[in-house]
Amino acid sequence: MATTITEGTIHIFTYKEGVLSRLAHDLRLSVKKWELVVDGRDVRASFDPRSLEVDGVVRGQRVDDKILTPKDLSDIAENIEKHVLKTARHPQITYEGRLVAAKAGKLTIRGKLMLVGRAGPLEFGLERIGDKLVGQATILQTRWGITPFKAALGSIKIKNDVGVKVDLPLPDLDVDGL
Repeated sequence: MATTITEGTIHIFTYKEGVLSRLAHDLRLSVKKWELVVDGRDVRASFDPRSLEVDGVVRGQRVDDKILTPKDLSDIAENIEKHVLKTARHPQITYEGRLVAAKAGKLTIRGKLMLVGRAGPLEFGLERIGDKLVGQATILQTRWGITPFKAALGSIKIKNDVGVKVDLPLPDLDVDGL
């Protein structure tokens, strides 16, 4: 029997680089509208890229939500929608995967991510912590045809690798025989 999950957190982390990177910020964003369906070992997820919200600037292990102005937040959202994820043409991101390994509370899900009209492999490592699953993956933007955002004639850029971290209620996954 399939289980649908819509609670938990999905965070996206972007990292700066370039000659003038000290003028830019590493950011944490949250995906606000998403759905995960778990059916035995199969996992299907859909994400609304227009629901991304900037949580703030990452400083060490914390997120500061006071640094960016409302205009900064609006500019970031516009750049993500128009230039990075092109949400008018690609209003949904999907992932289809399968649990392939489970050992000592650690799970591996391999699957296919559909992002900006392109499909590619993506593996997620997850760990059971109490009644939650937490994990992370790295997405290389160029793998999906995304040109990492640049400003100031390229002297400020977003790194190609974007981090994805999830913290979800523990679903009923079929780990028998793994």
